[in-house]
This record gives sequence, structure tokens and C-alpha cells, in this order.
Amino acid sequence: MAASAKTFVLYPSLGVGHLIPMVELAKHLLRRGHSAVVAVVDPPDGDAASAAAVARLAAANPSIAFRLLAVPPSPDPAAHPVRRAHDTLRLANPALRAFLRALPAPADALLLDMFCGDASAGGEKRHECLAWLDAQPEKSVVFLCFGSKGAFSAAQLKEIARGLESSGHRFLWAVRSPPEEQREFPEPDLGRLLPAGFLERTRGRGMVVKNWVPQAEVVRHEAVGAFMTHCGWNSALEAIMSGLPMVCWPLYAEQAQNKVFMVEEMKIAVALEGYEKGTVKAEEIDAKLRLVMETEEGRKLREMLAAARKMASDAIGDGGSSEVAFAEFLRDLESSSMENEGCNN
Repeated sequence: MAASAKTFVLYPSLGVGHLIPMVELAKHLLRRGHSAVVAVVDPPDGDAASAAAVARLAAANPSIAFRLLAVPPSPDPAAHPVRRAHDTLRLANPALRAFLRALPAPADALLLDMFCGDASAGGEKRHECLAWLDAQPEKSVVFLCFGSKGAFSAAQLKEIARGLESSGHRFLWAVRSPPEEQREFPEPDLGRLLPAGFLERTRGRGMVVKNWVPQAEVVRHEAVGAFMTHCGWNSALEAIMSGLPMVCWPLYAEQAQNKVFMVEEMKIAVALEGYEKGTVKAEEIDAKLRLVMETEEGRKLREMLAAARKMASDAIGDGGSSEVAFAEFLRDLESSSMENEGCNN
């Protein structure tokens, strides 16, 4: 017997890297005849990039309901970002419970982000970076993007810039203001933060974008040949599905664990040295970019990625392991719902 249509509430953690996979899951549920509501925490001290992402995703997915949960400000604004995010999610619990109680009919399931227990820009104007990529040779561009929370000090930004310049490779780089400047300067002052003359010297072979780029579209672009990333799992999966070797720079949460898995187990990435001590030098950035883009080791990374990409494609295809697991999840949910109804009669 076919499963009845259900209502799912999806609750992502903070940041675009957590929101996007939940929206993809919601789209998957809609394709199977269910309805989905994405409940998004909306702290008063939230960043503009996340708010803009929610607006873009809501506009691009009108069949998915988005609900903002207003919460009090973090009790310690100076705390480490991970601690501050944990505090915000804890403060959001009453708002989430109130939202669930106020639904016209009870939700059939609440799907939680693992940290709660970072899209398509459909219809919008095409981002300027994609037009720039169109003009670059195939597999020639290094893409640097570190997630919605990935921000570096001014000194580290200068090291990255020097490494890019000395490598000689084409690049597309998403830059955010340093953490201590983001409230006062939500849009980075590139002329002040980057080395003097850097933008002029690299004009033509490099593009620096403030805050946000359509990452999913960028990693799929044929001009992109490598990806320097914070190792968020969403970014890793996008790179694998695009066959892109990665230069790993984990920043927080589970990202160091993801780096180990990709570098040591899957052998589809290389790691930068120095991030554990707080600074990655320009020479290290230069060396790892050359390794991935120019050497035999880089070619072997691409061979391993081709195999990983096929495995991932097979998993989400008809009869693949991901499709089978998702169908089993829905069957288990239907069975559990029927058992609960029996107990209540």
C-alpha cells in the first residue's frame, strides 16, 4: 500500500552550509508527494549572508514553506563562533517548540541537523563570476571558498593573496571581512585587506568576490580545476560530484575529521600545513596549488575522484544505496506512525 502524504519539519543548524542540504532534502520529499517546512533560526545578531541565502532559497523554492524562528541574542557575543552557535541553538529551542505547537496539524516528523540535537538561485540574474569563468580555459581556475562562517584575519588574507599571486594560476576567491570587523564592515574592504596592488597585478587571471558566490554552480563549471575548501561536508560532496581535487583548510566543527577522511582514506585531496597553528604561509599555499594543478600527484587525485564520483552517482541513481536508504526511512516512518495510531485507539 502506498504511503500517505506526510508533513515534515526540517530544522537546520546555523549557516548556509547547513541550510542548503536541508532544502535539498525538502525538495526530495516534495518529489515523493510529501510537504516540507524549513524552520530557520533567525538571531538578532545573524549575518547578512545567511539572511540573503534564506531569501534566495525561499524565492527559488515556492513549494517549500520557510519559517523564521526569532531568538534572543547570544549571551556572550565575544565567544568562539562554535560556542556562540551552540548557545543560539539552545536559546532557539522554546521558539521551535512553540512553532511546532502552533502548526494547524501536527507534523509527522521533525528532521534535525546533527548539530541541533551550509543553492540554486533559480530565476535570479546570473552571477558575474560565472560569466568570468565562461572566459577561462577548461580546468584552469582554482576556486577558494570557506563556507558561510569562513573568515580570516587581515594578516591571513594577505598570505593567501601572496600565495595566489606567486602560484601564477587563475583563481576565483570569495572573501569575507575578518571576524572582528564583520559587524562594522559586513562587506570587506578589499583595497585595505589585500596587499597593495594585488588586484591590479592579478586582473585578468583572478577574480575576488565579496562574501558570496553560487558555489554549487561554480564547482560544476568546466573552467574550475581545483577547490580550496574548509571541508564542510556539503562542499566536499559538491566537489566529489564535480570531480574536483581539494586543498583542505579545515576551520571548525567536524571539518578536521572530514579532511582526514578525504586526504588519508579517499585520497582525493591534500591538506595545507600550518592551519593548526593559526597561520598558513603564502609559500605553502603556492606549493599546494602547484601540486594539485601541475604535478603527477594532482593527476592521481583526479583519477581517484573519477572513481569516487561514479560511486556517488550510482548511490543516488535508481536503485542506488541512497535511494534505497531513503525509501527505507520513509517506510519505517510510516510503520512507526501506524503503530502510534494503534496505541492511541
